[in-house]
Parts: sequence; C-alpha cells; structure tokens
Amino acid sequence: MRILTRYICLTALFLTALSCTPGIPQCGQIEEDADIFPDYRETTVPPNIAPLNYMVRNDAEKILTRVCGPAGEEIVISGRKVKFPLKEWRDLLNRSKGKDLTIETYLCKNGQWSRLRDFSCHVAQEEIDGWITYRFLAPSYEFHSYLSIDQRDVTSFKSRELYHNRFEHSRTKQQCINCHSFQNYHTDRWQLHVRLIESGTVIVDGEKGEKVDLKTEQTISGGFYPAWHPTENLIVYSNNWLRQFFFARNYNRIEQQDNDSDLIMYDVDSNEVTPVAKDSVLFENYPAWSPDGRTLYYSCANQPELRELSDVELGEHFEDFKYDILKRSFDPSTKQFGPPKMVMNAKKMDKSALFPRISPDGRRMLVAVARFGSCHNYHRDSDLWMMNLENGKLDKLEILNSDEADSYHNWSSNGRWIIFTSRRMDGVHTRIFFSYFDKDGKVHKPFVLPQEDPEHYIKTFKSYSVPEPTVEPLRQSIRQVRRIVRQDALKANYRE
Repeated sequence: MRILTRYICLTALFLTALSCTPGIPQCGQIEEDADIFPDYRETTVPPNIAPLNYMVRNDAEKILTRVCGPAGEEIVISGRKVKFPLKEWRDLLNRSKGKDLTIETYLCKNGQWSRLRDFSCHVAQEEIDGWITYRFLAPSYEFHSYLSIDQRDVTSFKSRELYHNRFEHSRTKQQCINCHSFQNYHTDRWQLHVRLIESGTVIVDGEKGEKVDLKTEQTISGGFYPAWHPTENLIVYSNNWLRQFFFARNYNRIEQQDNDSDLIMYDVDSNEVTPVAKDSVLFENYPAWSPDGRTLYYSCANQPELRELSDVELGEHFEDFKYDILKRSFDPSTKQFGPPKMVMNAKKMDKSALFPRISPDGRRMLVAVARFGSCHNYHRDSDLWMMNLENGKLDKLEILNSDEADSYHNWSSNGRWIIFTSRRMDGVHTRIFFSYFDKDGKVHKPFVLPQEDPEHYIKTFKSYSVPEPTVEPLRQSIRQVRRIVRQDALKANYRE
C-alpha cells in the first residue's frame, strides 16, 4: 500500500507532541465541525481538479489535517492553511475515482489535541474540461479601466491573459472587451468583442484572425451576445441598443435594459450578416444553439406596450421587462430558420428567463430566472433553473442557488458539470463555481474554483465573469491578439 505523506511541521516541539503514529495525535473526537474557507465539505469534485486548498478558521494553537483515500492513501498537512502538493494530490484523486476522500482535522488548544468531525469529498469518475476563459474585472465598471480576458488551467493554478485593455487605456481613451466565445468547446474558432477604442469583433478561424465591423445600415448595432454554431462557420448574435443604470440605493446595483434588440446571423466565410429575428414589437436576446445545431434558443420579451413608450419613459419601466424562452428550427443546408415556438413561458410565472444553455445530450436547458429584466448577473434574486426539454418539467435547483446573484452558466462538454457564476461569497464579487450533474439527473452541492492561496477570494477585489469552458488552451499569444485588435475592421455586408 502506497502512502502519500507530506509533513510540514512548524517546530521540533510540535513533532514530539504527536503520538507514536507518525504525524497523527491520539485523541478523542469532539462534536465540532471544521470551519473551512472556501467550503469544500461534502462536495463532489472532478478527478482532474486542482488541489482544493483551504484554510481552517477554528480557534487553535496548532492544526493538523489528514486526507485519506479509499485504499489507505493519505496526505498530511500541518498549519492553518491547507495547501496540497500538486503531484500527490493528482495521484490521490486518480486512485479515488468514484469513491470518497475522508478529511480529518485535529486541533491543539491549551496543549490538548482533539479531533473535529470528519467530512468527505466524493471524487467523480468524469473529468471536467481543462480550461476556463473568463473576463476579469472590477465588480462595477462605470469606467472601462483594466479589464482582461484570462484563461485558467483548472487542473492546476496556471493562468494567462488572452488580452487586456492596458495596451490602449489612458485618461482620454478607453477600451472595453467582452463576449468571448468558442465553437463547440474548442479554440480553433473563437471570437471577442472590442468596444470604444479600436472597436470591432475579433474572429479567429484556424490560423486566420481578423477584426470585422458587424454594424450595417440595416441593423441596430454591431454584434453583442454570440452563439457560434457547433459545426458550421456561422455565429448568431443579439443586435442590441442597450442602456445601463448605476444605482446608489437600489437593491440591485446595476441594471441593463434593452431599448431595442433583434437577432442576426454572421456567415464568417462570406462576411455576410442576415436577419434571424427582426420584429418591431419583440425584444430578442441571448441566443444559444442546441448541440446538433438544428435549433436556436433565445430569450424574448413580447411586450408591445413598452414599445410605445419614449426613451425617457422606457427607462422608468425596467422592472416591467419579462423574458420568455423561445426556439426556432434551423436547416444548416439552406441556412433558413423556422417560426418561433414557446419553450418556457416565464412571464406567465411573473418571471424573466435569460441565457438558455442546452446540455450536450440535448435533453435539458439551464436558464437564469429572476423577477424581471435582461441582466440577471446583477440581480440578487437571480437563480438557476433547469427544464427537462422532453417533458417540460422545471427544477428550481435549490441546492445550487444562494441568496445572492447566481447567473451566467454553462455545461461541460461531457454534460456532467455545470459551470456558473455567483456572488454568494460576499454579495459583491462574482466567482466561478462548479456543480456535479450525475447520470440520474441530480445536481450536487457546488464548490468554488480552487486557488493556490486559500485567502485569494478575500484578498482579490475583482470579479470572474462569463466562464466559458474549453477542452484545450488558446493557441494565440496576447501579442498576436493585440495585432488583430489593431487591424482595420473589415465591414460586413448585409443580406436579407
């Protein structure tokens, strides 16, 4: 039996205080839970996840932690910060697939050792996609300063910037970057919006990268929220005229409102924009493809009474916006869409549903649901719901949600992991969370993206926004992306 052991002992006195069992004191168990941050207790984790480093916050002079695998493997750590060696951690998880890890916590107070209640983590059989790309920014962005698009290797703690706006930022000019998107979890085709200075949409297609201008005389704006077709070189965008409100005393700090919104499709090969949903009464937004690419889902507010209001009046009615989820069939051979059909009538429930995301098997849909509006990542009442697309049954996913905003979400490529953002840690900053979705359709307790320093989420005052998983890392360097951003934008052509 192989024993994986690491001792990080503070003093020789600490060593002599332990029992004859190497590193482990002989003591009784007490009725007290380990107070750990971040909270990884009783979670299900991928077998390829980075070490779940945490700190023990119980009052103690000395702390010892032992993690035991199902066949007797173990890692022993001393100190308040529990930081696992990467190699030993990977070996332990690889040997524990489909089984539980048991975590023992020992405290020394006033010279006496005691053992807290044990807790466990279950190691799933299925891995999670190895990379997450996200926008790293301040939680409120009235000024577009110091934004970056970062990519993190979730199997370790390595990360890098894909692009940042410090190249262009100054007192007299600003640059916003957002809406990174990938085709079918791979990085050979991806896109990124650049706004204000050097504006345009960066589109990378294999080895070719260029910047395009999707705004035409026939459209409201350039592309906003993207959905890259899973197999075809086509991207559907929302086409928005947006307004933002920044509040001092409102329950929700920021509100974003559609003054107008349609859907368009961009053909990357032909450089053509065509309309998808262009109704003068409806507000269409947030497109998403089914995994087979034959159905387009999107959010839609059918509220003609709001269309009759002036711009000023419309700004006073942001709480009246209610979005449903609709879908349209799509024929890839003709590039034609069918008529809209209702999928989820959220308005009937006095709710607003956004961000439809379809599971890789096509059977379930995740949506963000709140009382109103089109910007749920700032709504404290936003929760994630799941719809069974085969029978229409809704699940409010109680174990997944919190009292703070739970919103932008996605599926792993194998459909076994839900990736989403939440402000549950402090009510201000958005963090990335993972939840296991098992083969029986059960959602498990979520856990936050692990960090090397257990105090990272206490010390870092930035948000992680729009987490997009991929099965491979980005191929371009930050300098290559910068060169594309600085190109002149190719004007797209419009075709009915």
